[in-house]
Amino acid sequence: MAAIIVGDEVTIVGNIISNGKVQVEGNVQGHVFCTNIRICDGGRVTGGIVAETVTVHGQVSGPINALSVSLESGSHVEADICHREFRIDHDCYFEGRSHNSENPLMQALSDIEQFRNAAPDAPEPKPPLPQLQQVQAQYNPHLANAANGQTDQGPTADEPARPHPKAQAEQQ
Repeated sequence: MAAIIVGDEVTIVGNIISNGKVQVEGNVQGHVFCTNIRICDGGRVTGGIVAETVTVHGQVSGPINALSVSLESGSHVEADICHREFRIDHDCYFEGRSHNSENPLMQALSDIEQFRNAAPDAPEPKPPLPQLQQVQAQYNPHLANAANGQTDQGPTADEPARPHPKAQAEQQ
């Protein structure tokens, strides 16, 4: 599976949901749900992160729930981090709390308010990973159907695309 790369001149306002790897060289204003995320030097995530592995060289502002978290030299992180493994290099900035947990991905269920507050304007995600469906369902109660195996595949070729709620509000 190919990685999602957010280039250094790209800003994404919204959530990223992937069953694979995400590399952030630019700016993400929203939550990231993936298997593995690398925030490069110059990259920034403003929002929550739920992943198996998180490696930060750049900046993160928002809660992190991951099996393994590594803050590399030069990184700037303002986050409450729930982890199984946590490594912090010298010469990095970390403000927040570190909480060791046997199952940090499921701990995200109880931290769901942090995710809502970290990026309140981000659009609601759809569940990408089976192990995160419960987290997603708690984040947005409308996703409870997806956690039970029912999915919204979006509009068909015969249906018009549904505009984003923000776009509708701006047109009015």
